[in-house]
Amino acid sequence: MLTFGRYARLLATWKVERRWPTAERVAVVAHHSLTRSVVERVRQYGGSLAGLVLPMNGEALGDLAVPVLGSTAKLAELINAAQIDRILLLEQYLPVEEVAACTSVAKRMGVVVTRVIGEHEADARAEISEQYGLRLLEMRPVLFTRKQELAKRTFDAVAAAVLLFLLTPLLVAIAIAVRVTSRGPILYCSRRVGRGGRHFTFLKFRTMYTGMEDRRTVAALNEKGGHLFKIRQDPRVTAVGRILRRWSLDELPQLINVLVGDMSMVGPRPLPASDLDPDGQSKEFCAWADQRSRVVPGITGLWQIRGRSELPFEKMVELDIEYIRAWSLALDLRILLETPLVLVTGRGAY
Repeated sequence: MLTFGRYARLLATWKVERRWPTAERVAVVAHHSLTRSVVERVRQYGGSLAGLVLPMNGEALGDLAVPVLGSTAKLAELINAAQIDRILLLEQYLPVEEVAACTSVAKRMGVVVTRVIGEHEADARAEISEQYGLRLLEMRPVLFTRKQELAKRTFDAVAAAVLLFLLTPLLVAIAIAVRVTSRGPILYCSRRVGRGGRHFTFLKFRTMYTGMEDRRTVAALNEKGGHLFKIRQDPRVTAVGRILRRWSLDELPQLINVLVGDMSMVGPRPLPASDLDPDGQSKEFCAWADQRSRVVPGITGLWQIRGRSELPFEKMVELDIEYIRAWSLALDLRILLETPLVLVTGRGAY
């Protein structure tokens, strides 16, 4: 109960922070071409940008539509005037003395100092460590250790076995409904791309009329881009299939995939083999395909709890990489706890 209560509190806190984020006033301290990228990122992710603080010998970039608050020489005054809560320092483009002075002023005034070290690297995880009497920023490759893989596999096997046992009556009822209401097999089997780009047989309850799986007949109705194929009102789906998709009940046979090791309870969604290259990769989205091929695909994941089919393909790419970089059993448990809430609302399910 203590463990459940702790994760319930974390989940509730995370939901509240996402729904009602705290307004934080941010100022960027730099004068460089990278400043434009930093400003765009702050705006893209909903940050409240107060303006730009220039170095003592810097000039504003002409085409950057950001208010210039002043220079670092008057940083304390600017913090009070613009009500700044955080400053982003591009320290590699600032003199060491100026960085130290800005940091000192910010610490005295209770302002958070964030040092921007460069663009986001999708295939590495940044960690702070202390060694040799120094504070170090380490860029570690995103790879699971043997212990982490064993822990994840054990959790998956136990969870899948327990759920299959508990849900047996529901699985039987769905199988009967699919069999009685339309001709064809109960299960739909397709080739999907798993870890390392290897193909495996993916199981679902059949939700379409038999013989209508070919996408070419409805290709013009596709509402997504990239490697996603989604149609909100798909004419190939049966009446029972619409209900199953609405509550994601057609995904339950994938617990068998989890039990045999082809899938995980949580991970990037496995895509049809026909949507990717023969080797399971993507020439168009190389970095993303390489990252997701390092982990076992899952039944649910960040994409499912943050919008599912309502999200564009580019957002799915970001969420896949975010999950791989930040993976932990705690993250898996949080996603699993939130998944039923998403299923109840049916958001993005079609």
